[in-house]
Amino acid sequence: MDSRQASDGPVRVDRDAGSAEAKDFTPSESSKPSPVYEASLSHDVSSSEESGSEKSAVLKKAQGWSKWTWRWLKLHKLDFLSGLTVALAQVPEAVAFSFVANVDPVVGLQAAWMMGVITSLAGGRPGQISGATGSTAVVMPPIVAKGIGYLFYTVMLAGVIQILFGVFRAGKLLRMISAPVMIGFVDGLAIVIFLAQLEAFKWTQGNAVGPARRLTAFEVLTDGEPWLPWDDILKMLLLVAITMTVTFVLPKFTRFPSALTGIVIATGVEWGIYRQVGWPTRLVEDIASVKGYFPIPIWFDDRWQLPTFDWDLFTFILPHAIVIALIGIIESLLTLNLIDEITQTKGNPNRECWGQGLAQLITGTFGGMGGCAMIGQSMINIKSGGTSRLSGFVAGIFTLFILLVIHEVVRYSRPLP
Repeated sequence: MDSRQASDGPVRVDRDAGSAEAKDFTPSESSKPSPVYEASLSHDVSSSEESGSEKSAVLKKAQGWSKWTWRWLKLHKLDFLSGLTVALAQVPEAVAFSFVANVDPVVGLQAAWMMGVITSLAGGRPGQISGATGSTAVVMPPIVAKGIGYLFYTVMLAGVIQILFGVFRAGKLLRMISAPVMIGFVDGLAIVIFLAQLEAFKWTQGNAVGPARRLTAFEVLTDGEPWLPWDDILKMLLLVAITMTVTFVLPKFTRFPSALTGIVIATGVEWGIYRQVGWPTRLVEDIASVKGYFPIPIWFDDRWQLPTFDWDLFTFILPHAIVIALIGIIESLLTLNLIDEITQTKGNPNRECWGQGLAQLITGTFGGMGGCAMIGQSMINIKSGGTSRLSGFVAGIFTLFILLVIHEVVRYSRPLP
């Protein structure tokens, strides 16, 4: 009995001791995590989860934007490439038209990019390219003779007149132009463009000297300026033939802009072959510098001497502004009609008047010579696949990029024949 008690005693004592030890190791109320700590811990966990979910959402959004951007660029790649082509092609044209107007080449180059960008943003005809043009340049020498400031004020006033054309819906009147007039306009313009190319085969000078005279389409044949040597002309004609062949043949195999390809190949032949064997021809830099600057309003630009705007100035510039406004609107709307026929779409002539006027007004404000729609560049743009306003915007922005950044590269390129 005693032995059972002795044996039971320790067992009971051990059990009790174990329970006592268990009680001793049971966490007390003071040793438990506080509610504040538990709340903080749960908040950190939830914050970490929220941060992870936010990062995941940001990554998914970035991936979505990158995919959308890539698809958008792929969809509009022809507009970008055609805009690039137009920019390279219109630089030498803008320089040439500035000589016609008797102004510094930078004035024409500023007009080239500003007209293109503003008309595209202001709702100009999709696919149509605007810039400095010869049709408006030929009426500017009498204005420039009074001072460059007179030209800027004239261009601004012409823009106001064109805006009024759009406000009063005068653009629809040109829808009444007959088909024979359109055919005559296009054919006559083709002759003028062809004759304008002949100037590249004659000796030219960068500064206007001698008595002022009104340029005409056929003056290149009668002005008495000497032609280049025949061997130089033959070398240039070979480059013309190469560029034309690429321009006409490449579209049969790819939609890549053929005019841009022609410029690149002609420039490659010039530097890779001609200049290696001692047959150099003229470059863009031989015509004029294409280095520009970012424009500021003419009233804050020390480069220009501006006359006092008074009644005498207004009465002088008003008739010239009306002429420039009418020339610009007529050529722009005729070009619009031509693009309508080619693309089988319909532009808005009143919106075109408003966009051209706004572009003229802003261009004159920032020291440009104004302009209008360019049928030659518009045809290059359309045939290169540029059918939206994006191509005109890209052409203007890239022209500005040329003036500010890569003019050192472009001046070594061949002008587009």
